[in-house]
Amino acid sequence: MKRGIILLVLMCTMALTGRAQVYAYDQYVKLPTRDIYDTDLMEMEMALLQKTMEQRKELFYMYANAAIEAFGADDWSYAIYYTDKALETHYYNCDLYYVRGYSNERLGNVRQAKKDYKKGVELGSKLAEKALEELKKRE
Repeated sequence: MKRGIILLVLMCTMALTGRAQVYAYDQYVKLPTRDIYDTDLMEMEMALLQKTMEQRKELFYMYANAAIEAFGADDWSYAIYYTDKALETHYYNCDLYYVRGYSNERLGNVRQAKKDYKKGVELGSKLAEKALEELKKRE
């Protein structure tokens, strides 16, 4: 038992104090690093992010307007399509959920319409709130 403990302590000591052998041909490699205070690069990234956000916002308004036009023309499938595209830009308008919900309701997708109305109510749409109440009354 003593012999095992001594052997274990000796092996642990050797493992902890062992050093890697360095050969004459080994080279230290300096990895490229990025200066975290590189303000030029940070400004460039911020400008790119701003440009991307502006492009997404333009896309949002373009798709939202197309959805409202399709909604006004009673073209329910295109209203859903353009509403989905507008919401994919990660901008939102709570009334777009009403537009999509009403379009789904007109196409007979009551379950999806309910989900859209609830999401619209959650985001503050009065139109979605009224439509949800009317839908519940009809059921």
